Amino acid sequence: MEASEFLKKVKHIELLSLKILKDGLGGLYKASFKGSGMQFREFRDYVYGDDLRSVSWLNSAKRDKTIVKLFEEERDRSVVLMVDVSASLKRGALAQMKAERLAEIAGAIAFSASHAGDMVSLILFSDRVEKFIPPKKGKNHLLRVLREILGAQAEGSLTQPDFAFRQLIQSFKKRAIVFYLSDFEVLPSPALMKKAAQKNDFCTIGVKSAQEAYFPGGGFWAVQGAESLKMSYLLPKLRNKKLSKIYLEREEKVKNYFKKTGTDLLSIDLEEDFVLPIQNYFRKRARRR
Repeated sequence: MEASEFLKKVKHIELLSLKILKDGLGGLYKASFKGSGMQFREFRDYVYGDDLRSVSWLNSAKRDKTIVKLFEEERDRSVVLMVDVSASLKRGALAQMKAERLAEIAGAIAFSASHAGDMVSLILFSDRVEKFIPPKKGKNHLLRVLREILGAQAEGSLTQPDFAFRQLIQSFKKRAIVFYLSDFEVLPSPALMKKAAQKNDFCTIGVKSAQEAYFPGGGFWAVQGAESLKMSYLLPKLRNKKLSKIYLEREEKVKNYFKKTGTDLLSIDLEEDFVLPIQNYFRKRARRR
C-alpha cells in the first residue's frame, strides 16, 4: 500500500473514531470494562484505618485474626484486536467489502483504546497467525497496528481461528480486553472459545450482508467457494432459494454457538453505519455491569 493511500485511510478511520468518541463511546467503553480495572495484589493483617469493606472474612476466620485484601489499579490494560484476514474476506466484491469494514471497525477500536490510555495489541489470522504485535502505547505503535490491518495480505488460504486463540491464551497471562472480528465462516473450538472468554473481557464482532442470500438477474450460475474452491452450479429458480437457506442456517449456527459459549455477539450489516450498533452494544455491557 502506498504511503498516500495509507494516510488517506488512516485519516478516514481517525474521523470515524472521533465521531464515535464524540457521540459517547469513550465513556461507554470505560464503563463497559470498568470491572477489569482492578486486580488483586495480596492479603495482609488489618491495621487501624483500613476500610472494613476490604476485610476478607473467610481468611480472617481461618487465621483467627483480621485479614484485609489489597487491590491495585491496572493502569496498563491491554486491548487485543483479533482480526480475521482469511480468504473468505478477500474474494469477490462483497467479500472485499467485508474485509474493508472489519478493518475500519478494528481501526476505530484501536484509536478509541489508545485515546483511553490502553495498550493495543494485534493478532491477524487465517489458517495460521499471520501477524502478532505485542501490546504497547504511543502514536507510532498505533500507526504500525493500523498499517498491518489495512495492508494485510494473508499467506494462508483457509480459516482456522484456533491458532489465534492459542496465541492469545499463551501471550496474555493477565486479563485483557479482546475484540474478535470475523465473518465467522469458520468458528473456533468451543473449548478454546470458552477458555479465552472466561479469562478476558471478550467482545465478538461480525460482519454480514443480506445480499449474500440473493443474486439478481437470470441465467445459469457457477459459484466457487472462497476457501474450498469447490464449484456449485445453480439453476435460476433454485439459486436464491438455496442461497437464502444457506445464509439463514449459517446465521442461526453462529448465534447458537456464541450463546452456548457464553460470549456476546454483535453482528454488523454492511449496509449500515457501524457507529450506532457499537454504541448500543457497549450500553448493554455497561448496564449489565
